[in-house]
Amino acid sequence: MSVPGSKRKVSQHTISLFRFSIFLFAIIGLVLFLLGCLYLSLDEFMPYHAEALQKDWGALDANSQGLILGLMKGLGSGACIAGFAILFMIASSLRKTPRPFILASLALAISQRNSTTD
Repeated sequence: MSVPGSKRKVSQHTISLFRFSIFLFAIIGLVLFLLGCLYLSLDEFMPYHAEALQKDWGALDANSQGLILGLMKGLGSGACIAGFAILFMIASSLRKTPRPFILASLALAISQRNSTTD
């Protein structure tokens, strides 16, 4: 079997692994996109944030609330855009040769994963 845009033969095993990796990247992209949308829609922090700070949202002054909301909106917009970019690269890879997006999607997923765990 040959791959569109390529002149060499590719085994069925390689194609199956490629499809599986595309599926895994799609899950990562969708989760990042939904997580980003969630963080963009919040107007106060999550319960685990309150536990980490050992304070409720109402106990924070207005400046701290604004700072935390700004950080959450920044994280949310970054995750949303990264998820969209991964899904776009996957859709483009399914229609034409995936070569330009193989390393880009991996780097984007890893970099966003590291920034959301900090």
